[in-house]
Amino acid sequence: MNVKSKIAAVAISAASMAYGLTPPPVQTKTICLSVFEDAEGVKRAGNCDNANNNATLGLPLLSNGCAEDQISLKSVKYQGSKSFTINIQSCLPPNAVQL
Repeated sequence: MNVKSKIAAVAISAASMAYGLTPPPVQTKTICLSVFEDAEGVKRAGNCDNANNNATLGLPLLSNGCAEDQISLKSVKYQGSKSFTINIQSCLPPNAVQL
């Protein structure tokens, strides 16, 4: 085994061990984003989390934790972290009007 191969093998081993040492999250949450299709047929994600509204409206949830036609993101919080890895504000409640 030449020196370059040995260095590459050590680097891959170290990277694999570092990945394996990630602690388990202490909390997980599902973020649900609406999906919109523009005039050109391109699908775009909404900019607020519908998870609370899904519960309020009693919408049936799919296996991904969101209602039909929504994108599901999983966000985690690790020990010692003050916030989740992904933070998206909640949508306004279904009966609210923004002036």
